[in-house]
Amino acid sequence: YFDQALQWSFLPDEINSGHIPAFGYYLATCWTMFGKSLLVSHLAMLPFVLALVWYSIKITNHLVGSDLQTLALFFLLSDPTLVAQCTLVSPDIWVICFFLGSVYSYLKKHKIGMSVNLILLCISSLRGIMLTMGFGLFMMIHHRKKIYKWLPIFLPALGVVIVYYGLHSFSKGWIGFHNESPWNE
Repeated sequence: YFDQALQWSFLPDEINSGHIPAFGYYLATCWTMFGKSLLVSHLAMLPFVLALVWYSIKITNHLVGSDLQTLALFFLLSDPTLVAQCTLVSPDIWVICFFLGSVYSYLKKHKIGMSVNLILLCISSLRGIMLTMGFGLFMMIHHRKKIYKWLPIFLPALGVVIVYYGLHSFSKGWIGFHNESPWNE
């Protein structure tokens, strides 16, 4: 996208891993605006790392008593896997951020916030789509008698996924992987 002056198109098959390429487009936009450098790449991740920390604080505030909140937050934010992810320029930061945003919105019963976070989770990567499906399954099991109240929250995210992969399938003839992909095996 950077080399194509931000002209959007489906990625060539040799580099198309089946993910919605929103993260790559976001980085290309940041590079176009501020220059292509490692520093710009890391600074582009900073808002999502900060949001991830903010959601962590809010979730621990909600779930843990005030006497244990600091300890719970310390253990959550000092997890080596999370800390390692926060040092990378990776769509996994988006996945973590938008998942925590979805959980926080669910805990606060903020349906619009949850719906927006689920859309963002779905465009982050295939893992984000799987997390959204898992969240939907949780909602179906946990709220089976009131699912009609929660189901509409997932419909915009589902719509985005269906439209993107429908267009992708129409344009490319495949979804997820193709016979010539290096990860086919």
